[in-house]
Amino acid sequence: MRRLKIIIYLLFVVAIFSCNKKFEKSGWNYSGPDLGDPIEFPNRDMMLNDLLENHKIKGLTVHEVYNLLGKTEVIDNKMTYIIFVDYGFDIDPVHTKYLEIVFNNNGLVETVEIIEWRK
Repeated sequence: MRRLKIIIYLLFVVAIFSCNKKFEKSGWNYSGPDLGDPIEFPNRDMMLNDLLENHKIKGLTVHEVYNLLGKTEVIDNKMTYIIFVDYGFDIDPVHTKYLEIVFNNNGLVETVEIIEWRK
């Protein structure tokens, strides 16, 4: 019985630590196999914590953010990176998660925020 508890505990610890990946640009921008689905980024959610904890984003310029995370549009001084979009069994999303980066008037990152929505 004690051996079973230890095995379950070790599996739990491995499961927790396997949910996070170290941030790397190529993995961040990998969009998975093209199966006709909307663009998905299977690694971003697992890399998000490492990105926010170990990479300084606040204070970067637009070009420095592009170099770190890849290209996306800048609209109204905001960059938005899709983390994931879950459609469930519908054509409309039921859960979305984005990384929103807002720039100040000097063109430097002012805020970095995770925007999450569930239906």
